[in-house]
Amino acid sequence: MSVFVPQKLPCPACAQPVSFDFADSVNGTRRPDLRAAILDDTFQRVACGDCGAAFRVDPALTYLDVERHQWVMVRPAGGLAQWEEFEAQARALYTT
Repeated sequence: MSVFVPQKLPCPACAQPVSFDFADSVNGTRRPDLRAAILDDTFQRVACGDCGAAFRVDPALTYLDVERHQWVMVRPAGGLAQWEEFEAQARALYTT
């Protein structure tokens, strides 16, 4: 099952709130449309209703695709320096 959490985020261009369904987890087997959006770089992209600016929300989710034997913990690129901490968290999650 894929899980989404509704949120309001400020538009990076005009700061107006934008309603957005933030992905907490994605099941690529059950939702091939989400897998396709990830692969074509349209996943979690939204446009501001006020100014029209398009932006992408940094991911922080788990991705599961049983058919492809993939189980991935996804974190924003800004957290690259903490990769060891994230790897430890993923190992703890996926080995229990």
